[in-house]
Amino acid sequence: MALKTYKKIRPAKVVVTMASGQVIEGTINIGFEQRVSDFLAMPDKPFIAVFHINGSDDVILVNKTHIASVQPMAENLEPPDPRLRPEGLSSEDRTGDVADRGVPVL
Repeated sequence: MALKTYKKIRPAKVVVTMASGQVIEGTINIGFEQRVSDFLAMPDKPFIAVFHINGSDDVILVNKTHIASVQPMAENLEPPDPRLRPEGLSSEDRTGDVADRGVPVL
């Protein structure tokens, strides 16, 4: 089975809660236009590499079957491409109350 590769990657800061209750704060690399949930749903990748664990230079491999939850950190909410930021959209491009709440409309 061929692995899906991404030519452009970006770091995404996350908080991983393990089934054991252990909490890991670190960074994962995901595709440039990929969401954290998309990355975690890839069935051909049973492990994820988490680096900069709690601010250190440590790297660990986490078995996805032992993950209880993954929470993207707030700095990931801003789209990486400036053209995708909401301020680049006209009011006609925004839809209803989503734009009013400051949620990026892509």
